[in-house]
Amino acid sequence: MSIASRIIGRAGRWLASAACLAAASFAGAAEKVAVVVGGGDDAPKVIIREGAEKPWHLTKDKDALEAGWQLVGGLGTTIVSANGAVQARLVADLAEHSPFPILETSILLQEPKGADMAFVLERGRIDLLNMKKAGAATIRITVRDMTGTVTLKEPGSRLVIEMYSRWAKGVPFKLKPTEKDVPAMVLMFIAVKGEIELKGSEQTFELKAPPGPAMLILDSLSDGEPQVQSLEKVPEWVDEKEPEKFKRIKEGLKAMRDHADKVPLGQGLLLMTLSEDEEIRKTGMILLGALDDLPRLAVAMATARHSDVPEEGIVVLRRWIGRGPGQDLKLYNALVEKGSFKPAEAELTLQLLHSFGDDELKKPHLYQALIHFLDSDRALIRALAHWHLVRLVPEGRKIAFKTIDSKERHQNMIKAWKDMIPEGTLPGSKPQ
Repeated sequence: MSIASRIIGRAGRWLASAACLAAASFAGAAEKVAVVVGGGDDAPKVIIREGAEKPWHLTKDKDALEAGWQLVGGLGTTIVSANGAVQARLVADLAEHSPFPILETSILLQEPKGADMAFVLERGRIDLLNMKKAGAATIRITVRDMTGTVTLKEPGSRLVIEMYSRWAKGVPFKLKPTEKDVPAMVLMFIAVKGEIELKGSEQTFELKAPPGPAMLILDSLSDGEPQVQSLEKVPEWVDEKEPEKFKRIKEGLKAMRDHADKVPLGQGLLLMTLSEDEEIRKTGMILLGALDDLPRLAVAMATARHSDVPEEGIVVLRRWIGRGPGQDLKLYNALVEKGSFKPAEAELTLQLLHSFGDDELKKPHLYQALIHFLDSDRALIRALAHWHLVRLVPEGRKIAFKTIDSKERHQNMIKAWKDMIPEGTLPGSKPQ
C-alpha cells in the first residue's frame, strides 16, 4: 500500500482519489480563475509560468491568472479568486518558526467547476480567507493524487494549510523504486478564524478557531488515526511579524525586479547568490531551486565565494528531491544526461542527498568514506561530504572548507579530518 493510500485510509478518506496530478495539469482553459493583488512596486510578486515548458516571469498587480498556470511565492504573495470570494496568500517560513521548514509555496491553478477556487498544492503554506459579504466560500484542493473540499463557512473565516514532504531518515536512494519508495508527507490544517469544514467522499472534519477543535494533522509516518486537536489560541507563528531580515530580502528581490527587463529571471537570481548579504544569497538559492533552475543552482554552488552558498544549495536540493515521488530519480537522470556525471557519481550524489540511518551512524567506515569523498573531483560530492561531516561532528566546522579551494588546501583539510576521526574510530572516541 502506498503512503498516499495510507493517508487516505487513516483520515477516513478526507482526501479521495483524483485524476489531477500536477505534472499533467498544464493544459488549462484560457479563462481567468484568479487575480494577483499587491500593494505597490515594493510588494512581493508571485512568479508564474503558463505551462511546463514556458519560462518563469514575475507578475504585476491586477494580472489575471488562468487554469493550468503554476505559481511560486513565499513573502506574502496574494491572489484572489476571479469571483472575489477567496483570498489566498502564498507564504514561506523564512523566519524558521513554523512546525515545518517551508522554503517556498507552489500551487497549480485549476478550473473551479462548482467551487470558488481550485488548485493543486504542490508544497508549502497557503493562507485562505473567505472574502464574501455573505455566505460560505469553497475551495477544491488537490495534494499529489488526492482531492478534498474546504468550506470557509462565513465571511472572514480563515484557514492555514501547510504541506511538507521529505525523505525520512535512513531511507536510501533507489534506482528502481517501488510504489512504497516515496517521500513521507504531512498536512496540517489550522482554523484561525471562524468555522471550517474539510470534506471528503466518506468523512467530514469540522474545525473551529481557538479556543476549540482548531487543528488537524495528517502524517504518512504516523500509525494512529488522525484526530481533530483542540488549541487554546492561534500559534504565534501564524501571524508573526516580519523579522528584520525580511527587509533585506525584499531589497534583494526589488533589485532583481529592477533587472527583470534586462536579464532573464534565472540570471537575476544567480546575481542574488553573489550578494554580500547572506539573506539575499539564501533567497536567491531558494528561488533557483523553487523554479527548477538546477543548472544555475549548481553553478552558484561550484563557484561560491561564501561558504553558506553551497550549504544552502544542499538544503535546497534535499527539499527538491523530497517534493514527491520520483523527484530524486529526476535529479539522478539530469546529472547523468546533462551534468556529464558518470552513473556511479550520480548515484553517490543522490545517496548523499538522502539521510543516514541510526545504524549507519554507528559504523566507523561511514566517517572514513565521507572524508574520502572530500577529495572527489566533483564539487557537489565534496560539498555534500563536508555538509554531512560538520553536522555529525560540529567541532569540524573549525576546519576551513570551500569548494573552490586548491588541491593543496583540500589535502590539508582531509588530513585535519583524519586527525580528528582516526580510521576505525567514531567521532569523539579515542583510538585503541
